[in-house]
Amino acid sequence: EKKYLVRSAGGAGFELPSVEKLPHESAALSGRRLLQRLNLEGLPVEFDCSNVESKEDLQQSELYPGIQMVYLKEILSGEASGIMEPAGDGGYAWAAAEEVQNPEILGDEVSNTDFSTLVYPPIGLGEEALLEFLQTNNIDTE
Repeated sequence: EKKYLVRSAGGAGFELPSVEKLPHESAALSGRRLLQRLNLEGLPVEFDCSNVESKEDLQQSELYPGIQMVYLKEILSGEASGIMEPAGDGGYAWAAAEEVQNPEILGDEVSNTDFSTLVYPPIGLGEEALLEFLQTNNIDTE
């Protein structure tokens, strides 16, 4: 029976465990670090490094109003030969595939398409409107 390691996200379904990938890490090393964080390093997991799924997530910056941030998310699938209960942070548990209904969690909405490394600039601001926008957000223009 296929199971997923997830935690409840309230009314939004389930969330997969995640970890920020460090600049020097491969997806597999990040996956191993995640297993350590969840105290599952004794669980034999075979990661499918040939099929890492990528997705861009565009969000508004909380620190810099009006600035968009692009986060590259990579989803690494793995298959465990056994089940251990996670003892680390996060409140994760194993759930049967039938229980996990959110298609984004299962990867249906994630694709291996090209992604940009650029944050798209706001288009349509003239010089005066831009100056007003910057001053409204307390950004020094002098």
